[in-house]
Amino acid sequence: METGMLSCEEFERGALRFASVWREHSSTAGIWSWRQATNGLDAGYLAMEGALKQSASAHQQSDACLALGALLDDEDVGEEEGDCAVLCSTAGAPPVHLYDYHICYHASYSVPVLFFRGSSRADGAALCWEEVLEDLPAASRELASTEDSQWTFITQQEHPVLRHPWAAGERRSWTVPASQKVVR
Repeated sequence: METGMLSCEEFERGALRFASVWREHSSTAGIWSWRQATNGLDAGYLAMEGALKQSASAHQQSDACLALGALLDDEDVGEEEGDCAVLCSTAGAPPVHLYDYHICYHASYSVPVLFFRGSSRADGAALCWEEVLEDLPAASRELASTEDSQWTFITQQEHPVLRHPWAAGERRSWTVPASQKVVR
């Protein structure tokens, strides 16, 4: 594996191991599961589907509602316990997005590729590129705007098993610079 390439069997073993370790250490971030290809020709793939992504401003609004509720709970307003309610409007709130992630084996390059698609939780419509970019962590968003980054090439490709268009994250170069090689 010194070249960075994997056989299909190595990919499957590594993917199953990754899913196992993920389950042990990440109980709240979603579950990766192995999906076997049904056509008998393709390798299977790892899938995490329905992962929620809420923007930072949506988290702030939710925190404000919780804080207001706690404040009202602490005040003695002369009502029976449980009579106090907090209503927070969601009008104008940033939407919550759903993401499906698949890690598939790329037979031509012998490497794993991350495929993903995002949709609006409200109506199921596919997200546009700007919405996907907005959902990225700040460091990744910054990398996505850097022309010379070898890690930020996102394209729309046909999913190798499902045969539908998905976004795919790829490296622009599969050679690892000497400065990034791990010495053992």
